[in-house]
Amino acid sequence: INLQEAQIDAANLDEADLEGAELTDTLGSARASFQGANLRGADLRGARLPSANLEGADLAGANLSDALLSRADLSGASLTDTNLARTDLHRANMSKCSFRGALIDETNLRECILTEADMAGAQYIVAHFALAQVDRARLGDDMREAAALAHGNPVYED
Repeated sequence: INLQEAQIDAANLDEADLEGAELTDTLGSARASFQGANLRGADLRGARLPSANLEGADLAGANLSDALLSRADLSGASLTDTNLARTDLHRANMSKCSFRGALIDETNLRECILTEADMAGAQYIVAHFALAQVDRARLGDDMREAAALAHGNPVYED
């Protein structure tokens, strides 16, 4: 499926099978919804989906580098093995997300909700956690310094 550079304002793609879809530079709005969608291996490089609903979506192996997902709802989503390099997730809700194997490099996680998220095992290089909520989140020990500016009581793993 090729939706490259598509404008998907108010699109309802809930539960859609978009595995491997090309969504590079896609533009959306707060009404764009991918709740429970299969986006495994999808290419969302440079996508602009602020405030989009991605609750429970499967983004395993997807490429979200340079994407804008500020204020998006990704609660319960799978971000396993996802490329999050330079992704803007400012104020996104990522509670109960799995980040195992995800690439976190220059990722904006400022003011995010990461409650009960599993970030242990992520490929952490640099992230900005200022004012993020990390209560009961599982973080890799290498994230300890960056998460010092966050709120809550995370659990650190080697």
